[in-house]
Formats: sequence, structure tokens, C-alpha cells
Amino acid sequence: MTNKIVVIGGSTGSSDVIKAILSPLPYDFAWPILVVQHQLASAKDYLLQHIHSISKIHVKYAADGERPIGGTAYFASPNHHLLLDPQGRLSLNQDAPIRHSRPSIDCLFGSAVAVFKSEVVGVLLSGANEDGVKGMISIDLAGGRTIIQSPRSSVSDIMPAAAIAAVKSPSIVRGEQIGPYLWDLQKEVE
Repeated sequence: MTNKIVVIGGSTGSSDVIKAILSPLPYDFAWPILVVQHQLASAKDYLLQHIHSISKIHVKYAADGERPIGGTAYFASPNHHLLLDPQGRLSLNQDAPIRHSRPSIDCLFGSAVAVFKSEVVGVLLSGANEDGVKGMISIDLAGGRTIIQSPRSSVSDIMPAAAIAAVKSPSIVRGEQIGPYLWDLQKEVE
């Protein structure tokens, strides 16, 4: 199992930021990336296809039971929570929405902390509710890294502003700088 994992959550206005995060990462980015974006259950996979076409890393929907590997970004499929099971494999379910959201950012972030503890790098993006704030707190308390999109660079600043108020010492980064920030962080750690 990998030693670190990146979990990304976003809602309103996060599509362009997710593209900006993933597109500059090199094909040999060593850490798996799990992405939850709030979307309608009927959403088409245009965003995923577009990111795949501009990204050097592999981009795909998560498959139940799959073990995440570096150089790959795994997206929650519409209307499914994405979690990590105790063995570090991907798990999908259709449990009740949390904060009116399925997939839920808090579900992903909490399950990542349960498996990876201080080795989680959490990224919270633009959004119009507070899903993800509890997850960022749990990452922070476990000693993981917390990266929050600058509210000034967010389409909707409710989610990042709430996380900044709740987390002890987050890194606050403009949306378009998060990808390079992750790459620098990986080089610094490894």
C-alpha cells in the first residue's frame, strides 16, 4: 500500500479547479488521488473525459474493491459515496446522502484518515455548503496535511471559509496553484 494519499473534495465552482489541479501533475506523481465532486445523480462524464484528455496522470471512475495506485486520479461516480475500506481498497456505496450530498466529501476524508492517518493530504475546494469541513478537521487532528482553496479564488466561498475557520493551520492556496503545490509537496517529502 502507498505511504500517502491525496483526497480532494469540491462542490459549486470546483470543476475548473479540479482540472487545474490535475492537468499539471506529471505521469509519475507517486500518490493516488481520490476525488469527490458534488454533482447530480444524472451527471454525464464530460468533466472526467475532458480531464483525462488534458492530464498526464490516469483519470477514471473508481471501481469497487480496486486498490488505488500512484499516477491515477479516481473519481466518485455520480450518486455513489467513495470511501476507503480498512485494507485501503476503494469502496462505493449508495448509503443515505450526507449534508444533502452523495457522494459526500466528509465520507471520503473520514475513511482516508481511518486507513492512512497522518499520511493523508486533504484538499478542499470551492463549495456552497459545509460538506468536507468535518473531514478536514479529522485530517488535521490526525496530523495530515490540509490544503484549502483560497476563498478569494473560489466561485463559492462557503466551504473553504468554514474549513479555514475550523482547521488549526491549513495551507491556503489559490485554486490554480494547488497542482504545483502538491507536486512540490511530494518532492519535499520523498
